[in-house]
Amino acid sequence: MLITHAHNDHLGSAEYLRGAYGMPVYLHEEEVAHARREFLHQVSVGTVLKNGWRPGVLPWAVHAIRSGGTAHVPVASPQPFPAAGPLVCPAGPSRCRRPATPTGTPPTTSRAGAW
Repeated sequence: MLITHAHNDHLGSAEYLRGAYGMPVYLHEEEVAHARREFLHQVSVGTVLKNGWRPGVLPWAVHAIRSGGTAHVPVASPQPFPAAGPLVCPAGPSRCRRPATPTGTPPTTSRAGAW
């Protein structure tokens, strides 16, 4: 599985799926230690609730907390994603993409590919 970053709302069930099914967990090399919880860089519950006035934030935060979203669940053996070339992130990390191929289309990977 490919995780964009190691915040609890993105890491989710990664450790369960890794342990139960042997699914490898890949992240950007700078996020591997974060997934192991060697450090934690995440917005606080208080910050999320303070911003709860935006539509959808407060119900999401309540659901995330009730579902165990603040639990400390490190991933035992996350691996850096073996990517070729830099990621292009013109609008921030949530919009990263690989550069287009010479034909102008994004590279594709089959379901059984090298992910």
